Amino acid sequence: MFRMAPNRMAQTHDSSSHSRSLLKLPSDSAIGHVRAHLRLWVVTGVFLGADLWTKAWAVRTLPVENPDPPTYLFGLFSFRRSFNTGALFGLGEGLSSVFIVASLLALVFVLYIFACSSRRQWTMHAALGLILAGALGNLYDRATCTAHLVTFKANSPGGPVVGTMEVVGDPHADPVLLRNWGTDEDPVPTPRHQIASIKAQGVVRDFIKFEPQVFGYEVWRWVFNVADVALTVGVAILLIHFWTDRKASAGRAAPKPPEGAPV
Repeated sequence: MFRMAPNRMAQTHDSSSHSRSLLKLPSDSAIGHVRAHLRLWVVTGVFLGADLWTKAWAVRTLPVENPDPPTYLFGLFSFRRSFNTGALFGLGEGLSSVFIVASLLALVFVLYIFACSSRRQWTMHAALGLILAGALGNLYDRATCTAHLVTFKANSPGGPVVGTMEVVGDPHADPVLLRNWGTDEDPVPTPRHQIASIKAQGVVRDFIKFEPQVFGYEVWRWVFNVADVALTVGVAILLIHFWTDRKASAGRAAPKPPEGAPV
């Protein structure tokens, strides 16, 4: 039977320990624990599936324009179609490629945090699963959902406006055949002189609107989706976890007064 030489075994152990020390992984790292992986990937799969399914439902079911949609949950929310060219809650409009790269880097960082966590930190694993689901859900949209941002000139009817459209056929034709993105409606011939520019852009499908107002002002004006909610909740749980963990570590590190010393 083959047996590894003692010095080779020692070298292998030293190499593994050296790699672990370089990555600063705890001895009970979650990266090698099955239940920790289950917590991470089950939460990721459930919320990613919910995000993609609800987005598809919204694009397929909700009307293109509905200025007064019905509200739900005691008037707190409404559903309306919206296509976002920015990041979380519409911030950073038009920087889709930048957000794709940032999302990929964030995914690597989340997996690194998971590897650095203890297998017992199940709340952290759930939070990381929420963040992964949110990042992957919106990354999927940016990579696969490409619309045409059509800027209409000021002298066109209703202009100047930017519409999230689909160009049917040649975008350089005159007239240009346009229809609302994500629909099967008949395209509308639009004279070329009414259009200032047409730009292909990755979009994120949003459909949830928070309706309450305070003194006539919207509490939250952006339309969002399940991925945005998962990201926000996951980051909030992660920050609370870091804060409580740091507070506990500071308490353990505080020097104890010598016995008999006045307190």
